Amino acid sequence: MTLRAPQGTLTALVIVAEIGDISRFPSARKLTAWAGLTPTVRSSDLTVRHGHISKQGSDWLRWILCEATQTAKRSPEFAASYHRDRPPPAGPRLPSAARRPGPTRPAGDSTTPADNNLRSRV
Repeated sequence: MTLRAPQGTLTALVIVAEIGDISRFPSARKLTAWAGLTPTVRSSDLTVRHGHISKQGSDWLRWILCEATQTAKRSPEFAASYHRDRPPPAGPRLPSAARRPGPTRPAGDSTTPADNNLRSRV
């Protein structure tokens, strides 16, 4: 896929100027980490937290890659595959309090306080 000029020309020039020799990166993951486009990860024992992008690399490279992605996403050639590959929406999100499980009751307990009162009288 190609971007139309002059956007494509500017994008290519900035990428070549900022990266230089691309063969020094063994994979795309290494390049994105170098550019600062990967999320920060904080871990402690069993807890892992993924944060915002690290922003450790070149500001210009990060900016031009984000702009190129937004432009490509709107192009007719890429839009169909972009929407096809995205997972379907999960539906309406519940507030976090509604998603949490409530307290559990022992197996013999009744579900209402009135039933518990009747049971204690017998």
